[in-house]
Amino acid sequence: LPQSQTFNRVASGDGKIQWVNAEAAKTGGRVFWSGGEEAMNAAANYAKANGMTTLEMTRAGQNLAKLTEGMPWSEARPLWERLSSVYAKGAEGTVHFFPGANVNPAGIWSTVEQPILQLNKVTIITH
Repeated sequence: LPQSQTFNRVASGDGKIQWVNAEAAKTGGRVFWSGGEEAMNAAANYAKANGMTTLEMTRAGQNLAKLTEGMPWSEARPLWERLSSVYAKGAEGTVHFFPGANVNPAGIWSTVEQPILQLNKVTIITH
């Protein structure tokens, strides 16, 4: 690998390891998280610092957060699944993922977002 540039080692959607130019990976991307408030905050901080967005930073995400505030998760989850699906389908190239200490295998990342990203061959950089 060229030594004059910084590269990140990443697993692509098909599970192969590849090297991605770190600067190129920063431009206009989407950032995902799962596993609690710490992961959400880390993802948001990374997104803000690198000109990227999390779902919660979008207008639709902010509106849905207001709409579902105080709503039982059993009622809010289908709404978040739908919006998360749209957000993941809009991702191209490379995305960043911040896992928390307790990523739920039945959570929206594992059941909705990650499968869509993998199907669309989007590269996922896990932090």
